[in-house]
Amino acid sequence: MLQAILGYVLLGALVTRFAVLFATGGPAGKFAEEKGLMERMCRWVKKMLRRKKLE
Repeated sequence: MLQAILGYVLLGALVTRFAVLFATGGPAGKFAEEKGLMERMCRWVKKMLRRKKLE
């Protein structure tokens, strides 16, 4: 009986955590101004291509 209650409590915590994670801006919301990895890589590649054209 105790294991079943504990299981439901853990399941509720997991569902709540995923709800927060996938809410608008993630768990940090607007506090995290960090750009995504792909966006940073794209900017780096564009910068390297511009340098290559200048040479």
